[in-house]
Amino acid sequence: MKLNVVFSVVTVGAALALSGCAESQTFAKELGNSVVEGITSGVQSGLGLPKTTGGSSNTTASNNGRIPAGDMAYLFGWMEDACMGSEPPYNELADRYSKFTDSFMQEKEITPKEPGGLYVEYSVKPRSAWLTGFRQDIRDIRVTTKGFDITYHVLFNDNATYRGQPLKEYNFSFTVDTEGSDQKLVFAPNANIPAIWPKFYKRNVEMPWGMTAMGATYSPSSKTISCAQ
Repeated sequence: MKLNVVFSVVTVGAALALSGCAESQTFAKELGNSVVEGITSGVQSGLGLPKTTGGSSNTTASNNGRIPAGDMAYLFGWMEDACMGSEPPYNELADRYSKFTDSFMQEKEITPKEPGGLYVEYSVKPRSAWLTGFRQDIRDIRVTTKGFDITYHVLFNDNATYRGQPLKEYNFSFTVDTEGSDQKLVFAPNANIPAIWPKFYKRNVEMPWGMTAMGATYSPSSKTISCAQ
């Protein structure tokens, strides 16, 4: 199905290593591969994230320059790499973001209510299926459907952060039977996004239609950072 093509585009984005031995071991077991400390340190170093020894998820980036283990930069940080996540160290743990979305997205073939209508019903898997490393930070996950446009809304608890800035929501959107997708980080009103925006960079990427400048976009009015693929 075309949804699989959507995922093949999205999973180019690399999700990042969690700091903290216990959390890394949890993901290693869940993903079925080895997340060694060397790779974790390499990802942190490449992103300019100092190696942490743990700490509360309420810790901010300005607090000793540390980013806590539960910070969402270790899940959505691939967006900083021109929305591609294909360059080291972003590509080291590309499987994590895919595992995260796969853990809550569910589809079921249905009979269209009208000719040419939607033939797949999209829903959210039970909380028990969600990726354990971040499950405690998620308040709810909802899906909305508007015609052939599908959006999954990941709603975070109040203590969720991205590079220490309060994060409210993550949206993953796509249109059925197309290969594109959109990812959006929605920050809290009090988030200082200009402080972290320089971490997101653009670069020229060879696309089927030629070299294209790829990268995230920042909307001050809506407090969002978005990637369109």
